[in-house]
Amino acid sequence: MKTYKLRLKRATLICALALLPACADMGDRSYDSPSGSSNNGNNSDGSNNSNNAPFIPEDKVEFSFSKPAIVAETIFVANETLNSVAVIDSRNLSVTTVLAGFRPTAVVGPEPAFATSSAARVMALNEGSNSVTIIDPATFATRTVAVLPHANALAIDPSGRYGVAWYDDARAQSGQRAGDLSSVSIIMGERSVSVAVGFHVRRVHFDRTGELLLVLTDDGISRIELASLVADSFAAPIAIVSPNLRQIKPVDLEVVISRDAKYAVTRTTAWKGLVLLDIEAREQHLIALPETPTDIEFVERDGLEILAVLRNRSQIVRASVPQGLINAALWSADNALHTQVVGSSHGEGDVGLSDAGDAGDAGDDVGQLDTGASDDAGASDDTGVEVDTSIEPDVGVLDDASEGDASDAAVDDDATSEPGHWPDLDGFSYLDMIVAGLGAASISADGASALLFTTLGEERRSVLLGLEDNSQRALIFEKGIRGALSDERGNTFLVFHSKKDGPLPTTATPTDPEYIARSWGVSMLDVATAATRLVLTQQEPGPTTLWAPETGDARVFMVFKQPSLVSQIQDSHRDAVVINLRSFRTDAFRLPSLPEGLGVIASARKVYISQTHPQGRMSFVNVDTLERQTVTGYQLNAGIE
Repeated sequence: MKTYKLRLKRATLICALALLPACADMGDRSYDSPSGSSNNGNNSDGSNNSNNAPFIPEDKVEFSFSKPAIVAETIFVANETLNSVAVIDSRNLSVTTVLAGFRPTAVVGPEPAFATSSAARVMALNEGSNSVTIIDPATFATRTVAVLPHANALAIDPSGRYGVAWYDDARAQSGQRAGDLSSVSIIMGERSVSVAVGFHVRRVHFDRTGELLLVLTDDGISRIELASLVADSFAAPIAIVSPNLRQIKPVDLEVVISRDAKYAVTRTTAWKGLVLLDIEAREQHLIALPETPTDIEFVERDGLEILAVLRNRSQIVRASVPQGLINAALWSADNALHTQVVGSSHGEGDVGLSDAGDAGDAGDDVGQLDTGASDDAGASDDTGVEVDTSIEPDVGVLDDASEGDASDAAVDDDATSEPGHWPDLDGFSYLDMIVAGLGAASISADGASALLFTTLGEERRSVLLGLEDNSQRALIFEKGIRGALSDERGNTFLVFHSKKDGPLPTTATPTDPEYIARSWGVSMLDVATAATRLVLTQQEPGPTTLWAPETGDARVFMVFKQPSLVSQIQDSHRDAVVINLRSFRTDAFRLPSLPEGLGVIASARKVYISQTHPQGRMSFVNVDTLERQTVTGYQLNAGIE
């Protein structure tokens, strides 16, 4: 396997010298969309929701850096093989074990700001025994509590006081038994309670203080006040869209939630626009747009902003939250665009308009849907769960379409796509992209830039958008794009590429287009210069962690996704890659065993990589020198290699 390592370190680190200078100077260049080469097969007429052009969603993959459970100078890592949690002392790298339940798969801990609190806990999900082990990080005392059967996901609030376990069907592996799709287990103190929510739990969201938990389901958002939760309860979901926009099986549905848990913005193929939900007030605001967005992202910097991508029109919508979106909702209602409901041919659900009366009777509140009851219809005092006891939302802004199909109520595409018909408003604006056909976005960690791209058709073009001044720089990568991830400072994007199916050509070299197309790969993108560098790998990139010191070079440490079948394991699955985000230097080394996870030990300036081994195995990598030390056999704390 030396040949592969040599290729990984040298031959496959392709720095397209002819391309990089061009990328750095592309700020004033724009591309015309090639004739007949639209990613979604449409002739862009200003609407991607016409009956002859079905909506084609982006297939963006969301990536994130692995973060271990760290309390003070101690790191907690699940060890599935030993049914335990490995406890690493970052001062001397000694490893001890804390017994957990059967087959622990995930360990979570508090945010650094809360790590010294006496109430903070570390929690381990034991998938094999349907339980969570609660660990006191000061004494290592444990208590194990039961959770929902077959729960496979665990999250903890920033303060480390509350945990939530649930069944995530997206994480389920073939052959695993399904869990409850309509409940979550909340762990607090030394016990757990069950809370019933809407159908199909998609994800959970804690606010910044750990006082509030939001559970997103197909039926809406369940809002749970954790401090007053004392018993098993039902948290009725707050609708994220009005009844006429609901689909049984949506083609594409995306909901983003602000970090403070106050606002949610939804895009759905049943609506040419956005829906803003004020979660606490239970109020919806419908914002009409020229077409259904293909991606939405929150930008949180000085204030809160939403960025929506209109692929067919090659435009970006930027709006402040909530006021910019509210202004757009009022404009939509004033211009009778509140009925832009897309017909059921664009989804597999039953989309139809409510019998809501004449829009002329809606009064001054048009553009806003009140989805909640009166102020005193909130949480029950003895459960901590806010129960929505309201009737159906007031949708008086919608025309009565009971006589025909929902598509009859849609605004005529020609009438809504005329130049100048969609104006900029206070806190709400449109921006033309210099590259056509891009439908996805990734935001830098500092909120200063966005990478615009598309996942369709192996498109290699993209745009780097400056969010401070709306500047645009056009880029060309060597491969199609699946998603992107920013470092903590917003200086660099790590771009994950798609791969063409099929084996590598036996006679091709790493510079051949077919070799590049059939290899896995990531690119580094320097935001300041727009320079890029491609790194090809034999295996699919997997868990990734970021070393980001206050001063000095940031580095990415990456291992590879492990195959589901033992027969598919290759030696290259044990490789690890280190990427310097300033110099773009890339190094690689091979681990003794298959990696399971990794994370940064900041105080020791090391990265740990846990591995599959009957007695437990962990390697520690010095972030400066890349020197490695491996510990095997946790119980004996011996076997240092």
